[in-house]
Amino acid sequence: MIASVGSLWKCPNCGRRFANRNQWHSCVSYSVDDHFRGKPAALKETFDFLLQKVGEFGHVRVDAVKTSINIAAKSHFAGVQVLKTSLKLGFMYDRPLDDKRILSSQQLSDTNWSHTVSLAQKADVDAQLLDWLRHAYSLGS
Repeated sequence: MIASVGSLWKCPNCGRRFANRNQWHSCVSYSVDDHFRGKPAALKETFDFLLQKVGEFGHVRVDAVKTSINIAAKSHFAGVQVLKTSLKLGFMYDRPLDDKRILSSQQLSDTNWSHTVSLAQKADVDAQLLDWLRHAYSLGS
């Protein structure tokens, strides 16, 4: 279910919502369509499928910014960069993941890791990825 979370602070200038009052951000407005302009239709279909599946976890919001499309519950738990032939999906996790699909990992704190995978088609949004994202969602709720 894709929806706004009413308890979040809303920027009076741009209307974006955040977990923290007066959270720093750019008020420059972008749309999801801006990110997919001139890209293969299959990438947008993959993104839409990803959002549909993630929306089954509960309330999520989509926040398109200049460099990415953030996916959030109370706070951001995943982000998508639209490349020429694939989507680069980053997500938060509470531990390292050792899997060949993980392109990169970065430890941000003792219990906070960022992992990145590549999505080229809807089939890449499989049960394993959705398990990781479900866990990331629970951390960001």
